[in-house]
This record gives sequence, structure tokens and C-alpha cells, in this order.
Amino acid sequence: MTSGERTLPQVLAMAKTDSVTGKTKVAQLLTALGFGPARAMTLMEQVGIVVDSRAAGLGERQRVALLEALDH
Repeated sequence: MTSGERTLPQVLAMAKTDSVTGKTKVAQLLTALGFGPARAMTLMEQVGIVVDSRAAGLGERQRVALLEALDH
């Protein structure tokens, strides 16, 4: 994501089938987008995502809320 090859919606979709992507913590994905650790945690709390959540563990509502919060 940092290189711009994939967007957050693409990565979250990949997390369902790709084990490496699925095991990546949501906080790491957000920091790859340029958010600092504190901002990433605040954003996760606002949309109801637990700090240690992994990409594959997000429910559909959490994915949608996260993407809406980031305007994707």
C-alpha cells in the first residue's frame, strides 16, 4: 500500500483469501497509509475496531465503517 500499488479496499478484500494479508493488523495497514500510531488507534476506536484486530478478522460493518471514515 505504501508504494501505491494497492488501495485499502483492495487490501481488505484480499485479506479474506490471502493468509499473509489477513494476518496483518489493521493498525499496520493504517500506518502504511501514512497515519501515525495515535491517529490510527483513534480512528479504529471511532469505527469500533479493537486495537489488536487483524484484517481478516474485520466484519463487513467494520470494513464499511473504516472505508467511510477514510472516504474510500
